Amino acid sequence: MITSNKVGCAFCCGVLMVIIFCFVLLINESKIYQIDIAEIPHNSDIQWWIDSVVTTPHTTKIEGWIFLHKEIIREFTCRFVLYDTRTQKAYIIPSQLRARPDVEEAYNPNKEKRDYNYTNSGLVGNVLNFKLEEPYSSYKIYILYENNDNNFIVDTNRRI
Repeated sequence: MITSNKVGCAFCCGVLMVIIFCFVLLINESKIYQIDIAEIPHNSDIQWWIDSVVTTPHTTKIEGWIFLHKEIIREFTCRFVLYDTRTQKAYIIPSQLRARPDVEEAYNPNKEKRDYNYTNSGLVGNVLNFKLEEPYSSYKIYILYENNDNNFIVDTNRRI
């Protein structure tokens, strides 16, 4: 016969395992990678903007967009990079594509050349602050543009 004590213990173990699994997923999705940005070229034809930088006690979220003028976006691989001005180390943070129809409308309003659809130019980056060293204001925001086999870095002149 199963007692309520055993059922309660099994339930608690199950809940604990779910919590541990979620924590492992969170840590895995928040990995940052060190990168050497000194050798990555700049490109003046890149259009970009940082919409917002929001820092809470636990996370930092960066939102913006970037595209190379008159380039067909076939493959989206753009990421935010945080450059620590104190240690001179740069880190790629987890970044995701965000659809930006407003960018398409602003930069391709007549839609004469449908090849240049800039809707897939948005990106959002999130980092857990415990992965960074304080003060957070020492981190400059860069955008690494790697769409369609390109490889450019953009200094946004913004800090977190």
